[in-house]
Amino acid sequence: MEALLRLDGYVPVYYNADSADYRSADQTLRLRGNSRVERDGRVITAKDSLVYQDRRDFVTAYGEPQATDVEGEPISGDIFYYNIASGRATARGARTKITENATWYVSGDVTRERTDRIYASNSTFTSDDRADPAYYFRADRIMIIRTRLLIGRPAYLYFKNVPVMALPFIVQDLETGRRSGFLIPQFEIN
Repeated sequence: MEALLRLDGYVPVYYNADSADYRSADQTLRLRGNSRVERDGRVITAKDSLVYQDRRDFVTAYGEPQATDVEGEPISGDIFYYNIASGRATARGARTKITENATWYVSGDVTRERTDRIYASNSTFTSDDRADPAYYFRADRIMIIRTRLLIGRPAYLYFKNVPVMALPFIVQDLETGRRSGFLIPQFEIN
């Protein structure tokens, strides 16, 4: 095993689960129970199961899956899909936060590719970290370019589930320093 780890280009994958089932006919590995897979610093965990399909280079995670990349915040959701070949990850019912100049909490269906872009559909985003935020934006489509921009279109501003304003799009600059865009509200308990 130590000789394999020293080989150039060899990348180990570490699996951990309550049980494992491998079907050679379709080259599918199913990890059942509390499952964890780690490769190159990327970690996927799930409480129900992780399914790896070797022929398709595809991973599906069920039961409160969470994916943690080498950089950035973890993404959790209801179901998680990951295409190993393209590096595209999609989480249905996802929840994550983006911390660039301010902290934005994004929930919805989130897709991330190997680039620095994150896409979300039918999603909400807010800087209020409470379970029931005082305000949030809802957008049909959101694109986040890490450390640069958050773009949502069309965007609707809600205060406690009451729609207040509709915008054709919203652009929030995520870079540090003086920038244009919405002033980010700060909440505190007195």
